[in-house]
Amino acid sequence: MPKNKGKGGKNRRRGKNENESEKRELVFKEDGQEYAQVTKMLGNGRLEAMCFDGQKRLCHIRGKLRKKVWINTSDIILVGLREYQDAKADVILKYNADEARNLKLYGELPESVRINDTVTYGEGGEEDDITFDDFEREEDEIENVELLTLTDPIVVPTFSWGRWIELRSSELFNIKSEKMKVAVIGAGIVGMTSALHIMEQCSSAHGQLELTVISEKFCPDNTSYGAGGLWKPPSQEHMSEAELKRLQGSFDFLTSVLRTSYAHEAGIFLQPGYIVHMDPIPLTPHYDIVVNCSGVGATKLASDEAVSASRGQVELLTLTDPIVVPTFSWGRWIELRSSELFNIKSEKMKVAVIGAGIVGMTSALHIMEQCSSAHGQLELTVISEKFCPDNTSYGAGGLWKRLQGSFDFLTSVLRTSYAHEAGIFLQPGYIVHMDPIPLTPHYDIVVNCSGVGATKLASDEAVSASRGQGAEVVEEWTGFRPMRDGGIRLERETLTGTSTGRPLEKKDTNVFIRSVSEWVKVEPQLCKMRVAVVGAGIVGMTSALHIMEQCSSAHGQLELTVISEKFCPDNTMASYGPAGLWKPPSQEHMSDAELKRLQDSFDFLTSVLRTSYAHEAGIFLQSGYIVHMDPIPDPAWKDIVVGFRHVTPWELTNLFPGYRQGWFYTTFICQARDFLPWAKQRLAQRGVGFVQRKVNSLEELAPHYDVVVNCSGLGAAKLASDEAVSASRGQVMRVKAPWLRYFVETDGKHPIINGFTYMVPNLHDVVIGGTRQTGNIRKTNDPRDTDTIWKGILALNSQMKGAEVVEEWTGFRPMRDGGIRLERETLTGTSTGRPLEVVHNYGHGEAGVTWSHGCAKEVADIVKTIMAERRPKSRL
Repeated sequence: MPKNKGKGGKNRRRGKNENESEKRELVFKEDGQEYAQVTKMLGNGRLEAMCFDGQKRLCHIRGKLRKKVWINTSDIILVGLREYQDAKADVILKYNADEARNLKLYGELPESVRINDTVTYGEGGEEDDITFDDFEREEDEIENVELLTLTDPIVVPTFSWGRWIELRSSELFNIKSEKMKVAVIGAGIVGMTSALHIMEQCSSAHGQLELTVISEKFCPDNTSYGAGGLWKPPSQEHMSEAELKRLQGSFDFLTSVLRTSYAHEAGIFLQPGYIVHMDPIPLTPHYDIVVNCSGVGATKLASDEAVSASRGQVELLTLTDPIVVPTFSWGRWIELRSSELFNIKSEKMKVAVIGAGIVGMTSALHIMEQCSSAHGQLELTVISEKFCPDNTSYGAGGLWKRLQGSFDFLTSVLRTSYAHEAGIFLQPGYIVHMDPIPLTPHYDIVVNCSGVGATKLASDEAVSASRGQGAEVVEEWTGFRPMRDGGIRLERETLTGTSTGRPLEKKDTNVFIRSVSEWVKVEPQLCKMRVAVVGAGIVGMTSALHIMEQCSSAHGQLELTVISEKFCPDNTMASYGPAGLWKPPSQEHMSDAELKRLQDSFDFLTSVLRTSYAHEAGIFLQSGYIVHMDPIPDPAWKDIVVGFRHVTPWELTNLFPGYRQGWFYTTFICQARDFLPWAKQRLAQRGVGFVQRKVNSLEELAPHYDVVVNCSGLGAAKLASDEAVSASRGQVMRVKAPWLRYFVETDGKHPIINGFTYMVPNLHDVVIGGTRQTGNIRKTNDPRDTDTIWKGILALNSQMKGAEVVEEWTGFRPMRDGGIRLERETLTGTSTGRPLEVVHNYGHGEAGVTWSHGCAKEVADIVKTIMAERRPKSRL
């Protein structure tokens, strides 16, 4: 076939097939329209088509479609029906292969329809006149060996799909031969993708093509078998247009496969992730603030000749004191406020901390903690030549010796469950001095209970020692009794002439400690505070956890019991079946109290995520999408989650056709079926009791408990006489779909996808759903709901067709008109004659995981207040 270098001729007049390359919104039929499949081309702008209403019609191709959209036998088209001629119709548009498949997935076309996936030909009986795009290349360019020999092993997984998009059938097969024999040498990722694209792009010449793949090894024996398969180009700032074209071609091909039902079979799926660097890079173009915690390295970095191994002075941002590092580090950054560091109107503030020793890492921690309100504007990086265990801080003893800010932080960590992992604990010990240190600069009052030591401390010659010895079977002991002529000395004395220039109040209480009661009047200690949590779902168990955590200082006075008719893993519990996605309502405005609850909840899950037992608790991070049919304002909680952004046009087109807006962010999954047993075990280890029984009224608990925390969910309708509580039926399925790596939730407004369709990956399966049914009290799975869920899921993601169902579950969400009820109530007139304190915490609806920890923290605060009110008062 000779080359066509000119601009005229039949090929030029035919123009481009605009329908094939155009990306557009999927068009559904309306009244007076029908889908059809072309059965015969008749020429002269006419065709014969079988409409899917069962009628064969003679169709006229409208003038604006001629020479622009090429229609072939078996193509799917949309026709307009004629009211006056039922046997005739007008072609409105032609669907390309992908659009036709989507129509089939949406149920618009019968399952028996075969989609034509071949190239299209011109009209007027030109099927045999196969033409290609014009190329201005010389014949010798066809033999370009570099184009056919792909030998770069580093970028093979990235470039392979796109490389052969540059090979056009007119370049390879521009020979008048009865059969073209082509061999691809190599069966790795490059060889097999090359073979695929030769077949795809040369499909019009299948009759002339004989393709063979030759290789010494085929999968799973070749090099490509073990690779991770991540699509990641080299980290180059600049690339040629040809390289970028190859990358775009590769990405576009993978996108096209992703939209098919066989993407998981091909091992192709989307995966969020990170790329991190160890090597230092220039800081000034990348960061707005640099926190210099380089220690001795500050000699060079800060040009500070005063830095040495014993220097003790520090700058606010340059922390370089190596001696008091363990003491100063935690407290030093308490002086840095976010208003001082980040008082810049910037979309994103980039901060680098130089140094990964104790000072650098604690500085990074406190920057993140104190600048938490600006997380959306903060990008923090720690840069160091050495990380633990290679740096100077690794071998230090870590003794805390001074500073209140530092001590307060360590105290806060000490009260957590992960203090031992952080290497933080209390240690008794001594600091000794060669010379006496006067007390007056440090104390306003000294209570002298020094016993025999009072001879010196109080210059009291009346004090003497009486030796005593006692014997027991298992021990011998010798000590000295603090005797005093004249008996006990308990009096006030004012010392004048101190080094501070002010008097020091001194009280002596020697010999018998009970004598102090004559000076400090103490009421008898109250018995234990008995607290009951009613309900063992996600709200009840988190409330119990936070009560134990926040009331830790009063553990000796706290007796906690969880009472419930059902405990996990009873699969009839409302908390057992849901996916556990942390997702608040999509509201533009929320109260400060609501946002605080959400932030507290997210912070708690973050603290667990950093521990070694996070997976046991069923807590992990998960990225995903929420998509909408109509644009809505950004939610009030967008700065709480990680990496909130709007969905890109590419994502809407390729992942969610038909939807007009969406959000992408990273959030938490808390699997209740894992979290609840973990929480129960954790509470049991701390002495919490568990009682399995039905509670008929809160008053019946009054004889046994001082405080009752009502987390009864739907049971609150009876226990709290709350008519605002109602049930919302939900049905879900769990399926095996390991290729799905992100969650998706829809707004329930899609014209084709029925219901509130969602897909949420869990640790071992994927939860798909769902239903929100008010007034339906059916407790068993409904086959009609199962069918609705499946249709919605397949319309949303055709890959799920291959998912294996492992479980179906139905439960009831505890909804409440007016939202969550979290408040304290005092019940009087109980059988005991004393009031019963009740803390209500119910009505979380379908967002139990989302709200539970934030609400539990408030519950614990209320319980702590009640305990403080009943704690004995001391008076001087």
